[in-house]
Amino acid sequence: MSKLYNNFDDIDRDLKYLSLKSKIDMEELKLSFSNTQDDFKSSLSPLNMVKNTLGAIAQKAFVYKAVDMLMGIKKVKEEDDSTFEVEKDKKSFWNFKNPFK
Repeated sequence: MSKLYNNFDDIDRDLKYLSLKSKIDMEELKLSFSNTQDDFKSSLSPLNMVKNTLGAIAQKAFVYKAVDMLMGIKKVKEEDDSTFEVEKDKKSFWNFKNPFK
């Protein structure tokens, strides 16, 4: 949908508006790029890498412990005669039988 202009002043006004809008958009783009660079640099700092690694390990340990409590996962240990024995867990509802005996 095109706009109809009655005089050149209206055209000049819209052109000036579009020019200013273009400059504002360019400055916003520069700021966004600068913020992205700063965030990227800070995420690669050694302290943040250690924090992220420890956080991920703690999260996985917590999830494993929660699943273990809910599901009652049984631990498998190796005996001296190279057979496996399933330890009995009181909270477990699964009944494992040793296929190697």
